[in-house]
Amino acid sequence: MGLSTQSETISKQIKSYTKKNITSAKLLGEEIAKIAIPKGIKKVVLDRSRYKYHGVIKAFAEAARAGGLEF
Repeated sequence: MGLSTQSETISKQIKSYTKKNITSAKLLGEEIAKIAIPKGIKKVVLDRSRYKYHGVIKAFAEAARAGGLEF
């Protein structure tokens, strides 16, 4: 897929925000959903590993869910 916070589409959008980590996680979740849904990918798995479900991870997951992905 090759999508990250350093890709052009997202890095241009986060330059003006003060909370870059959470904002960039939300944008990344939205962009991943926009790419995955047209390809027929609707169900995904989020492996948090040892990380708690809060902060940046929570922002990413909620944005991806809002975009139409199911966890």
